[in-house]
Formats: sequence, structure tokens, C-alpha cells
Amino acid sequence: MASGGLISSHADFRNLWIGDGVSKLGSQVVVFAMPVLAATTMGASTWELGLLTTFAGLPFLLIGLPVGAPGLTGYGGDHRS
Repeated sequence: MASGGLISSHADFRNLWIGDGVSKLGSQVVVFAMPVLAATTMGASTWELGLLTTFAGLPFLLIGLPVGAPGLTGYGGDHRS
């Protein structure tokens, strides 16, 4: 093992970790910046900002939950024992 530490000796893991961190940071910047830009540049009302936030989370509700929930609960519909 290298003397630099555990993460520095595994370049693939370090790259994955850094990439995941940058991706999550970018996602959070978009979550914050989109309503701020809509309010400042387009003069969006509070109702429009609420709709924007709702529509931003809609793909998760429509795709993520139906696809991911059966795997999390252990019920896939077609279990053979």
C-alpha cells in the first residue's frame, strides 16, 4: 500500500468519489439557481416558482418511485418460490 493513504492508492475509487461529489454539487446548484434566476430575470411570481419546483421533482415521482420501489420493498410482482 502506498504511504499516501487509502484513497490516494486507489485512483479509480478516488475518481469515482470526486466525480460523484462534483455531480451532487452541480445538482444542488441547479436546485438553488433555477428558482433564483426565474425570479430575478423573468420576474416569476411565487405561484410560478412553486410550479417550477413541483415540475422539477415530477420526474422522480413519475419514474423513480414506480421503478425503484418494487426493488426496495422486495416485491417485484413475479416471485417464484
